[in-house]
Amino acid sequence: MNQRRAVEWIALLFIGLMISVASAAAFADDATPAASSAKPVPVQVAAVETTTMIETASFIGSLVPWRKAEIGSANLGNITKVYITQGQKVAQNDPLFLLDDRVAKADLESAQAQLQNVERNLKRSQELWQTKSISRSQLDQASTDYITAQANLNSAQTKLDLLTLRAPFTGVVGIIKFDVGAFAIPGQTLVSLEDNSKLYVDFQVPQRLLPQLQINQPFTFTSDALGQQRIKGQISFIDPSVEGKTRSITVRGLALNPDGKLAGDLGVRVDLQMAVHNNALVVPASALIPTLEGNQVYRVVDHKAQRAPVKVGMTSDGRAEILQGVQVGDSIVTVGQFALEDGMAVTVTSGAR
Repeated sequence: MNQRRAVEWIALLFIGLMISVASAAAFADDATPAASSAKPVPVQVAAVETTTMIETASFIGSLVPWRKAEIGSANLGNITKVYITQGQKVAQNDPLFLLDDRVAKADLESAQAQLQNVERNLKRSQELWQTKSISRSQLDQASTDYITAQANLNSAQTKLDLLTLRAPFTGVVGIIKFDVGAFAIPGQTLVSLEDNSKLYVDFQVPQRLLPQLQINQPFTFTSDALGQQRIKGQISFIDPSVEGKTRSITVRGLALNPDGKLAGDLGVRVDLQMAVHNNALVVPASALIPTLEGNQVYRVVDHKAQRAPVKVGMTSDGRAEILQGVQVGDSIVTVGQFALEDGMAVTVTSGAR
């Protein structure tokens, strides 16, 4: 009896096994046509191009006036006239302030009279010398008196001129700190004068970049005051010493000030050109697929996706430089690449260039 039941169980297991095999075979037959008839994946592509890529490094800097002076008097005296107004543009040598010059004018008139007197004495002495009526020493003394009188006149004229404070260069007048009636003393700043037709751009660069710095190296900068406008400049000075605490180097550039919109001490963002990559192979940065082994892209070859590991250089403005892995003219998938596998059929919907 037990033997009969065992035989029945074996028969049932055999029949079940046969049914499973038949079902699997039928499923495989049904799946094969479906896989072979899978629709191509829609993608967008872009062609690999060559262009010039400019490698830049960004820094925070500040503007410094090209020329700036604190105007003061070399003499004591009351201010009797102010020729300028705040914010006024003045030319070099324009008058700014006048100090009380009455005493200086009187001294100049006295020096002029003295010179006229000794000049007459010199002429008379020269005539007497011709007739041998005076000695040589007397003639020399008359000549010395004349030279001294000339020097006194020049000194008096200089002292008078110094009482008129003039602009040392063309620039814009700042805040006037003293008005008519104020007493000026040496070393006291009466007004500041700035020339912002050009501006220095000062910024700090890490010491590791020192070998890449050079005079006339180009850069651009922008500021909130400029909006989207970028101003071009060039390096004019590289500090020969390294700042001890930050291990950085002070770099000074020079740039024009368009329309006088910029002012000293304004903060700016500097993009310094570090290298130029000519004939660089570029693709849209969106085409890159990061993996544990590195970056890769998909090329479209004969309507199929072909995986291509790539070596990426610099990226800028939404473009990536490809150092290895693609060639000029290759069609690179830019949209839809994350749904692809190597060898999949694709159809280009748009974006081909």
